[in-house]
Amino acid sequence: MQDLIPLIPATAYRPVTVDGQTYWTFSRTLRIPGLGKVRLVISFQKADLTGTYVVLVTNRLDWSAQRIIAAYLGRWPIETFYQDGKGLLGLVEYRMRNAEAIRKHGCLVFSWPIRSCTWIACHRYRRKVTCPAKPSGRRVANKLRR
Repeated sequence: MQDLIPLIPATAYRPVTVDGQTYWTFSRTLRIPGLGKVRLVISFQKADLTGTYVVLVTNRLDWSAQRIIAAYLGRWPIETFYQDGKGLLGLVEYRMRNAEAIRKHGCLVFSWPIRSCTWIACHRYRRKVTCPAKPSGRRVANKLRR
């Protein structure tokens, strides 16, 4: 893809506005071996087409570049949450297929918000109480692995 993007003329990019942000996009329907017919969107944030870009591919041939970008922007926080969960919390090994996995899930789901809120409350109101250690993904992951 990196070799193809410089070959696309600047005049082929169109401005698309999503949630008040304008993106410069190139969009085409094409056939990719192994995927079949897909909709391709290449999106830059800068009008001069410099900096980072995103290449989006979907099987929704009827969607506009604007709708594809909006869906991507809505999905991105979910993707980063899962990536962080797998890396920091060790959720790669966590499958919910046995009683131990269910126990770990319960521990994670119920203890994380309570510890986080307790820590925030202790520091926000500067109470003279012993606050638990600041919650961290590694600490929770280590407890879950025990």
